[in-house]
Amino acid sequence: MLAKSPFKEIFAVRRFNRYYARRLRQFDDEMREGSLSRAELGVLGEIALGIDDATPSWLEYFFGMDAPRVSRILARLRADGWITDERDVADLRFKRLRLTNEGIQRFKAIDRRNDERIIRFLVCHERRSRTALVDAMWTIERILERYG
Repeated sequence: MLAKSPFKEIFAVRRFNRYYARRLRQFDDEMREGSLSRAELGVLGEIALGIDDATPSWLEYFFGMDAPRVSRILARLRADGWITDERDVADLRFKRLRLTNEGIQRFKAIDRRNDERIIRFLVCHERRSRTALVDAMWTIERILERYG
């Protein structure tokens, strides 16, 4: 239940959201690779990590993008030789997206560089602060997951 006057809580959520979004944009900009846009990099990563779940419609849902935008991104990644798609044998309406061998190598290189960037970010903080920061991230995620 919210306090009688929820304005402080509303202000705090909005302030945190703006701050977090700004920081993540800065972090994402540092993580970008060459000519890949933030959206293309995200789609590539989700296909890489999605095991067998990556379909165009799932990417639309996950990223909140419309079908034409997802289609353009997939066309670019296909043209670069990084992804392929195949019909789902259980349901021919769906295409399962997979990384090609070249896409796997590209993703591994991007992922390794991004891990190095995260390590550089974390080591700037003393151990106690790093622990508090990571614990707070887990706490926020856990609380927000309870409410969809």
